[in-house]
Amino acid sequence: MDRIEGLSRRKILKASGTVAIAGLAGCLGGDGGGGGKPDSITYWDWGDHYKKPTTWFEKKHGVKIDYQQFPFENYVSKVISAGSAGNLPDTMNSSVLWVPRFADQNIVVPLEEHGFKAEDYIDAATQNASYEGKLYAIPTYVDCRLMALNEKMFKQAGLEIPERTYVPSWDDFEKWATELNKEFKYGVSLDGGEGFDNFVLANGGNWVNDPKNPTKAIINNKNGVKTAEYIKSLIDKNVVRMRYEGGSQTPVDDFTSETAPMAAYVGSWELADINNKVDANWRYLPMPKGPNSDSSHSWSAGNFLLATEQGNTEWALKWLEFANTERVQKHLLENVGGFPGLKSIYKSDFFKKFIKKTPNAQTIKQEISNTKAFPRHPKAGDMYTLVHTEVEAIWQGKQKPQPVLDRIANEINSMIES
Repeated sequence: MDRIEGLSRRKILKASGTVAIAGLAGCLGGDGGGGGKPDSITYWDWGDHYKKPTTWFEKKHGVKIDYQQFPFENYVSKVISAGSAGNLPDTMNSSVLWVPRFADQNIVVPLEEHGFKAEDYIDAATQNASYEGKLYAIPTYVDCRLMALNEKMFKQAGLEIPERTYVPSWDDFEKWATELNKEFKYGVSLDGGEGFDNFVLANGGNWVNDPKNPTKAIINNKNGVKTAEYIKSLIDKNVVRMRYEGGSQTPVDDFTSETAPMAAYVGSWELADINNKVDANWRYLPMPKGPNSDSSHSWSAGNFLLATEQGNTEWALKWLEFANTERVQKHLLENVGGFPGLKSIYKSDFFKKFIKKTPNAQTIKQEISNTKAFPRHPKAGDMYTLVHTEVEAIWQGKQKPQPVLDRIANEINSMIES
């Protein structure tokens, strides 16, 4: 699963190559490569998705990967501290917003000069793995944000279950939430942070004007304001339960406990976990499209492996090459629900069979192609935290949408200009 945490930029570390989050590679503690075959390399992660692939790497190359896990909440501070001391691992896993930050600080290795090709990956993968026209990360899997629907509870409310790839309108969403609310305490559990983001994206809006090269904030334009007003109207009608950034409960918790028959957003990476927790039939649906969009949209994210400038580059790159294989990406698809970054897998018999036997994957496949990239800016993490913290004032009825979004836009513009 891809979770995100706001980061502050540290330009003082730039010259020495301080911080890095690189994916599933290893770390030889450091001569930069060329020193012969190491006994081991060091890899940092917050999860365990790559533990099995590291054993495959060890068997093939005879080099152990020292797999070190740290809590996600402390991961960035751990990396920054290690970078300042010159103690980064050889390779690490990176969440989606961190790649531009580390690339800007010159602490991760540009990959195309080592034979990796951006064109080998689907757009949803490369758009978050690149910075200023260069590929810095291997997108081992990609994901998207969707809604989840409990079929039994939907029928109980007298509603017709939509097709898995049907893109609902705001009118559809409000109708469903209202009818479900008549039968259950809450019709929908809605994430007040990324849930809002994805409604904005699916209404023709964004945080910034151009994610590839942002020059100004547009979150406060009519698309953003109308989206916030729409969500607040649902709150006022008491048909949605809002879940806030950093809270102890999420929409997924409400959905799997059957407290809410619908949830938005739910990550594509949570496919296997929901299957294990929900007895009733359920399905993914695309996020609702607003009146200013002809399609559903959500953020694209995933896991991104990088090689650090402080480690053994040669063997970190060998790990990235190994993680870049169909074998590893098939493993992540089957066991995590992360869709492949590699284009070639989408044409394989394996992938076609997976889609056929996994109905919810049909929705994911469609929506991966509709994703939008996070801004390619070193302070994208700060933007993330800013937006999700400030919009709570709207949901809680403390302020109207326009002044809140104007304040957010001013702060984002200051980040872009700094």
